[in-house]
Amino acid sequence: MAELDTKTKEMVALAASVAGNCIPCLRHHFQEAIKANCTKQEIQEVIEIANMVKQRPAQLINEAAAGLMQRVKKEVHHDNE
Repeated sequence: MAELDTKTKEMVALAASVAGNCIPCLRHHFQEAIKANCTKQEIQEVIEIANMVKQRPAQLINEAAAGLMQRVKKEVHHDNE
């Protein structure tokens, strides 16, 4: 069974650190990614991908909250009639 190389593992760990909002993890894996010869461009792309991934749940929760607020506004409006 083939294993991922160190560079790939650090890029995955860096992405997980960003997506998981773990600052100590980010600092550690950022340095390890540099040691593993990740380029600045590779690190930037990994960070951008991780940010896109973590924004999706935030978008969904915001949409759910907005939907609940719309429902409450309708209920309050009906109660005032």
